[in-house]
Amino acid sequence: MVCMKPAAKIMILFLLLQLAFVALMLSAFVLPEKRIEKNADKFLYALNREGDYPKSVFKDASGVLDNFTEKMMLNNAKATTGNVLKDSMIPGYSRYWHGYVAFLRPMLLVFNYDIRHLYVAVFFPLLFFALILIRDKINAFAALSLLVSTILTSITSVSSSMQFAHVYLVMFASIIVLLAKNRLFLANHTAFLMAFLTIGAVTNFVDFLTAPLITLGVPLALFYVVAIRNRQEPHAPVLRYIILPSAVWGIGYAGTWISKWALSTLILRKNVFANALQQGTLRVGGSEEFPLRRLEMLTTNLYQTWATKPAVLLLAVFTIVLLYFAVKSGCRKSKIVQNLPLVLVAFYPLAWYNVFANHSQIHHWFTFRMMMVAFFPLFLLLSNLIGQKKICKTRSEHQIPHS
Repeated sequence: MVCMKPAAKIMILFLLLQLAFVALMLSAFVLPEKRIEKNADKFLYALNREGDYPKSVFKDASGVLDNFTEKMMLNNAKATTGNVLKDSMIPGYSRYWHGYVAFLRPMLLVFNYDIRHLYVAVFFPLLFFALILIRDKINAFAALSLLVSTILTSITSVSSSMQFAHVYLVMFASIIVLLAKNRLFLANHTAFLMAFLTIGAVTNFVDFLTAPLITLGVPLALFYVVAIRNRQEPHAPVLRYIILPSAVWGIGYAGTWISKWALSTLILRKNVFANALQQGTLRVGGSEEFPLRRLEMLTTNLYQTWATKPAVLLLAVFTIVLLYFAVKSGCRKSKIVQNLPLVLVAFYPLAWYNVFANHSQIHHWFTFRMMMVAFFPLFLLLSNLIGQKKICKTRSEHQIPHS
């Protein structure tokens, strides 16, 4: 029975999250329609003038804005039939939750195109607070690692994009909560797992398969480093701090998706499961129209991360700086081994790309952002080796008792 308690808590939390998602969607569609439609039309007019895929600062694919999808998001937000329950399931694209609607419709009561400015106004403060916490809990090099990793995934595009920003906002918020309450999560492993269940569920609620993996890999790597800096044993258990939270994140992510299919099938009286499985087969294995070329898919996603000269220069300079200070710190072999599980996290994008292979091939111009999970843990590994001698001397002052 004792072993079942954490599982029961996780199950109850999952059900509560699904209820909260339904409540948010329903509440969004009881708002007055006229102002929402008027502002949505103004926003749509501006997007139509820009074109479906305009470029931001950088003129390569990494700088492309997805106005095509954002127009669909606005149309979903303003499309109503008078049946609040059915409208909340977004009948035209019912296999996704479209959780962004819960926030977009209230914003459309007041704003139109300037909603993009609101995204920027939320994006950068969250990033700033995340960086401050990382600096305080780990070191300045770890904070710079997140900043550089975010820049490499085209910060100018994602910060103002309704399509791309959501996973970053979830990631930053997750980092802030996990690091601010790290003592709670170190002492209570069930609470730690429940946090990752919530992160996975919320990611699926708001995202369109853009770069969902960053909400797992980046917070996971950071918390693992916090764990090995604060725990008594020399090696924070990989099962406890990497494998189990990854699995629970997956349950939250996939389970939330499946619950949407079930609710849409029940409420809309159409077989959303069949549509989801058909699309899933296409996204995984391709089709005659979209044949899968796995090697090309992998190299394209990898290349896109440093497709510009400034990105190559930033990546090279920052890596050299980290290597220099890590070597200068005179790290012992035991310290390097202690950080090696971060390499496991760095392989997560490779696994994702191979599962969702066709989707990652067609949409490489935004799925490449999941490569952040490949290089950020490696940056973090080197960052955590810097100043390890000092950490060893003071470790006993910061230990958290095992529970």
